Amino acid sequence: MSGKVDARILDHSGAVYRHGYPDDEIEWVLSPDETATNQSEAARARSHNRELTTCPKCSAVRLEGDGCNVCGWKPETKPRYLQVADGELGEVGRDRSVRANTYKPDEKQRFHRQLLWIAREKRRKPGWAARTYKVKFGAWPDAPPWAPPEPAPPDAAVRAYVRSRDIAYTKAIAKQRGAL
Repeated sequence: MSGKVDARILDHSGAVYRHGYPDDEIEWVLSPDETATNQSEAARARSHNRELTTCPKCSAVRLEGDGCNVCGWKPETKPRYLQVADGELGEVGRDRSVRANTYKPDEKQRFHRQLLWIAREKRRKPGWAARTYKVKFGAWPDAPPWAPPEPAPPDAAVRAYVRSRDIAYTKAIAKQRGAL
């Protein structure tokens, strides 16, 4: 679209580490027998030493993890357990460093006000909103406990955050009770 200069890509699975950035240079080819080459991804692949092995079907030598170039055999991928971890999305720089989420003071205050609304709505104890705020931001809210700000209706993102924390808490309690 004309006039657009930025795009925000949410990569929840870390595909950028396997396939490179969307704007990486790619050597495109027109031959159906060849594949396009992502130069950045190719450099990463060259840096990993893989073992040579033989094809179980025709005994040709091949790289471990690749299919056979002689008979066309392809390894079956075994299903594996996918471990899911709670976390915050963060911006990844070109040097592969993760930049910390930086929130403006007004965004933090708005988040606190929305937590106060949820606390009142769910009849939670008075300190719940401040403790939840501290879990997210690593510091207590700026508002003094004797004069909290006026609660504000929460948006979907704040409700989703609270729901995720509630689920994590419930699972932790269930795990703790199961271990006893």
